[in-house]
Amino acid sequence: MVGIMLGSTLQKFFSATLTLLCICALLTSKSINASAADNPLLRAGVSFAIPPWVIQETNSGIELDILRSALRPYAIEVEPVFIPFARAFSLFDSNDLDVVLNAKPGSVRSGFYSDPVVQFENVAISLKKKNFPTDLTIADLTDKRVVAFQNASKFLGREFQEMTEKNKLYDEIAKQKIQINLLFLRGKIDFIIMDKSIFGYYWSEAIEELKSNGEDTSSLLQPVEFHYLFPKTSYPFVFQNEDIKKQI
Repeated sequence: MVGIMLGSTLQKFFSATLTLLCICALLTSKSINASAADNPLLRAGVSFAIPPWVIQETNSGIELDILRSALRPYAIEVEPVFIPFARAFSLFDSNDLDVVLNAKPGSVRSGFYSDPVVQFENVAISLKKKNFPTDLTIADLTDKRVVAFQNASKFLGREFQEMTEKNKLYDEIAKQKIQINLLFLRGKIDFIIMDKSIFGYYWSEAIEELKSNGEDTSSLLQPVEFHYLFPKTSYPFVFQNEDIKKQI
């Protein structure tokens, strides 16, 4: 399973690379060079729970590394601001952030969106031993214990939002690593909702942590079922600078 996820991640990496290389071409313009001289620091709002795309602990990740590489020749540094997405959009609207990564159009009052940079494959994940059908629907989640990433109710479509409004057991958390513990270790959750690559990262990390502490890993090695309830979703970045938007 991990091998498949890594292959998917590499495909997304090359896709993101092609998109962000457009920024390099953009920054050759005089207007952007002037902006770089006036404001060499780009404050980027990003969730602290989306590895391998962004890894807070190492201040790196696929998206941050590519963005930095694209801007480095023009003396523009990237300062990531790790906060929940809801807070990031609020700070962007008040001009306290220059860019927000992975912003759904309409998330901010005004701004200039790039072409899609990353594609997430959000799924519902359950333990196989619970025997939930693989072909369940979003409506089937209404009476189940479901934990999703922050703002999932806004990002995953109208049908999912309606389910969350009816489901008294539904919850969202900003730090997705906690979802792994809830599903595998506590066993009190029926489904977690997250991107497959993010799940693979945190799942592998949790196993290594238990191993390093000399603890039993059997709970994390339980088979899981992926329920494909959502279409793959592509996300752009949103910038304050209109010149960037014009060239992407």
